Amino acid sequence: MSVQIRGRQILDSTITAAKLVLSDDFTFSGAVSVATPTADAHAANKGYVDAQLQGLSPKQAVRVLSKVNVDISSAPAAIDGVTMANKDRVVLINQSTDTENGIYTYSSSGAAMSRASDADTFAKLQSAYFFVKEGTSADEGFVQTAELSSFAGQSYVQFSSAGNIVAGDGLAKSGNTLSVNVDDSSLEINSDSLRVKASGISNAMLSGNIENSKLSNSAITIAGASTSLGGSITAASILGAGTTANLPESGNLYFTNARAQAAITVSDSSEVDLSISSGEISAVLKDGSIANARLANSAITIAGASTALGGSITAATILGAGSTSNLSEGSNLYFTDARAQAAITVSDSSEVDLSISSGQISAALKNGSIANGRLANSTVTVTAGDGLSGGGSVALGASVSLAVGVDDSTIETNSDQLRIKDSGVSTAKLANGAVTTDKLSFSGQFQRTAIADGTTSEVELASAVDLDFKKFFSVAVNGLLMEYKDTPNAQDNYKIDNSGSGSVGKITFGAALSNGDVVTIRYFA
Repeated sequence: MSVQIRGRQILDSTITAAKLVLSDDFTFSGAVSVATPTADAHAANKGYVDAQLQGLSPKQAVRVLSKVNVDISSAPAAIDGVTMANKDRVVLINQSTDTENGIYTYSSSGAAMSRASDADTFAKLQSAYFFVKEGTSADEGFVQTAELSSFAGQSYVQFSSAGNIVAGDGLAKSGNTLSVNVDDSSLEINSDSLRVKASGISNAMLSGNIENSKLSNSAITIAGASTSLGGSITAASILGAGTTANLPESGNLYFTNARAQAAITVSDSSEVDLSISSGEISAVLKDGSIANARLANSAITIAGASTALGGSITAATILGAGSTSNLSEGSNLYFTDARAQAAITVSDSSEVDLSISSGQISAALKNGSIANGRLANSTVTVTAGDGLSGGGSVALGASVSLAVGVDDSTIETNSDQLRIKDSGVSTAKLANGAVTTDKLSFSGQFQRTAIADGTTSEVELASAVDLDFKKFFSVAVNGLLMEYKDTPNAQDNYKIDNSGSGSVGKITFGAALSNGDVVTIRYFA
């Protein structure tokens, strides 16, 4: 009696290469798993081959790219702001009818456009990439990333954006080259460096004054006397360098006795009669002309009081030689502390509170009474440092505002608070190795499920899955890797979605698994 040995009855790793007739042909209905090849004679698995064949398909550049719907049956005269011409290449990426997307050849305005010869099948658009020459997407590169089974589902992703670099103020752009604009009168470029041009600084460009130290010659010498620019030299210094012999006679005449005598006249005063003869001046006092001030002694003293000649002295003056003890009290009262204190009152001001007690006057400043005008320095200067703007001089009691400067691309202000802007942290802002696994929104998961009956074709996972990685998940049955298909049709292929209970992940095979099969899944959740 023959005995049939089933696969489940053979221990794993039992059959060695020596037990196989390797010269025979083998037909496998399921997946065959082989390791990644490392030598020329090794077999290659599908993942390795796909990785090697996953290349890009370059396409001839297009003139324009349209991100809005275009009537391909009756083309407009201009697309994306560019006037079109016959045989121009156009790529459409956002048609109302999905299957109309792709690369076209333009004929004329009002005529139908046809698919370009290098893109007239969906297969030719697989991994296709190209650059755009003109329009709003000029100098940008795009790649079609979707796995296509028809013209539907095309997805174009930008991979180059050199055209977004715009030359700002003071810069010029030619292709991918930026250069500095100079007026070539005040500034010039020399050996790839900016420099001030010889004689390029005009008077209008100067701010303030030029210090003498900046000048090669900052002084002048006049008649042997040197003075700096901005200084002065007197006429006396200049004239002192010569004599009267160096000057011709003009309005100022040279001296002679005759000229001096002729230039002198006499004028009598109230005290003296003057006369002049042959250059000799004579003087005679007038009667009664001598004032007291002219006398060596012009006053007398009576009872200790002095009076000038011609003056008088009063009885009060004479009485002043005594004291109050010599006089009775009249309307002018004798002094006492009590009388003095009673005669004095105080009056407060807007700034000072005054009080008097026992003849002592006290003063105290009132709160808030000192105006800025009373202060030697009544302002402060607030200087905006790095990252701040505003500030300036502000009077006491006033205010000045400071503001934080932000680039509004990485950092912004919101409700008077600084914060990092959404999408503001680019890859360039992250240090290498800065993003750890605990910062990722997904993590690797492993699940092992044993099939309890032969009617099950679905396995639910413990968590929802990240479907962006669905084709990279590892699904094995009894240690054999299964194949992912959007529409599974056999036991050895499957699909993944989040249609499980509570929106968790679910593996759906193309046919029911066998009782006792062990399914192992490695995935991102």
